[in-house]
Amino acid sequence: MTYTASFHNNGSAPNYKHNRRDENYIAGEHNSSVDLQREHITILDRDPVEVYKQYFSKSLDDWNQKNIKNRHNEKCMTMEQYIEKIQLEERQYHNELKRKRKKKEKTKLYARPRFVYEAIVQIGNIESVPQPRTQARKDFDEKIKAVYEKFIADWEKNNPNLVLTGVYLHFDEAGASHMHIDYVPVASGLKRGMETAPRLTEAFLQMGYESGSRTYTPQMQWQDKMRDVLVEIAKSFGIEASFEDRRRTGNKIIKEHHLDPYDYKLKQISNIKADRMKEELSVFALLKEKKKTVNDIATNRAKLADQNKEINRKRQIIGKQQQDIRQLNQAKTELNKDIKNLQDEADKLQNNVDDLTNEYDIIRQQIKDISLKRANLSAELDKYYLETKAEAFNKAKEAYNNTVEKYERQYKKRTDALEKREKDLYDNIKTQIIDKFDDMCKWIDAADAYLDKYNLRNIIENVRAREDVNEIIETGHNIIQQYEDEFER
Repeated sequence: MTYTASFHNNGSAPNYKHNRRDENYIAGEHNSSVDLQREHITILDRDPVEVYKQYFSKSLDDWNQKNIKNRHNEKCMTMEQYIEKIQLEERQYHNELKRKRKKKEKTKLYARPRFVYEAIVQIGNIESVPQPRTQARKDFDEKIKAVYEKFIADWEKNNPNLVLTGVYLHFDEAGASHMHIDYVPVASGLKRGMETAPRLTEAFLQMGYESGSRTYTPQMQWQDKMRDVLVEIAKSFGIEASFEDRRRTGNKIIKEHHLDPYDYKLKQISNIKADRMKEELSVFALLKEKKKTVNDIATNRAKLADQNKEINRKRQIIGKQQQDIRQLNQAKTELNKDIKNLQDEADKLQNNVDDLTNEYDIIRQQIKDISLKRANLSAELDKYYLETKAEAFNKAKEAYNNTVEKYERQYKKRTDALEKREKDLYDNIKTQIIDKFDDMCKWIDAADAYLDKYNLRNIIENVRAREDVNEIIETGHNIIQQYEDEFER
């Protein structure tokens, strides 16, 4: 099969969002047939401003110096201002062109330079190339990719005055795979204006194309030359391609018809819609024959939707339970910390109990010592009973009672302090220490009973009539002093 080789300059400025396949732009593009799941390749994507600075900065500086020398400072501009001027003139030209076409007026306008030019390369069309997503189309696109890559590799050799800024291969549209080529013309040795400037016609002339006529301009000659190159490269990869050669019919030729991008895409989409309509009719007939199966599928989908709702509900319940588990684990951690703190406090209280127990043991031993000394004192009193007179003994008795009362007050004071300490300790350790304190209180009660058991008042009544009072008094004082020393220790 022989495919049509197409190469022509685009009628409008490059659409970078379309060329670069910006997803948001493609999604909102009117009548778009782009399938982003298929292949699209960016070979070159260079900022045109860099090209302008590289090729035109020196010429612009010379132009500014010339204007300053001629006292035309108002004509001086920076590179940014120069680019903005070109873009503004380009917009004004296209707006005026659209206005005249809308009103069906004559469109005789002097074309203004563009900031960036774009050429579109394509082999075949929507009717001749294999259908998308087939193995035949995949094999065909592999060959086309090789043709386009070779075409770009030879670009600088074939077009030394056209500097590339972008090359985009699109295999993801409904029609034939094609390539967008963005370039900036560089013409040098100019006599008017800047010496080097982005002028397309002058660039063609400097590459050897003739000035020609209105029916066969340098741009037409260049496009035919590029089609020649494209056909030769395609042939080297086993693809037969051809095009209508303008050069063989002289100046009276029928211009090769190229649809503008909008009409071309509209034609592609119309063909796609027709194919889709046929497919939908066949599918509708099949569904009509199998209506019961469709109803079953609808029922199963409804059940599946209910199951999905139940699954989602259970997932929510599980999520809430997992959140509760996390909260319980956190509470458990805090409780373990509290338990550890209470255990530490209990250990401290147990140490205090041990200290108190030791102190009570010391007190109990002291009580035993007091009881023993009372027994000894009672024996001494019995010894002196026969020798002591009642009057002297009464004095000794009074002194002895005073001493006993003094010790009893001291003992009571100390006992009260111990009881207060016992109560404070009881409040701190709560129920854990109560039994131990009860035991200690029993020991104290036993000590009190023991003191009551050895009450000295009955002994004093038995020695009232004894003699040798002074000796008895002195002996009693000595015994009491000894008892006080022992008690203080």
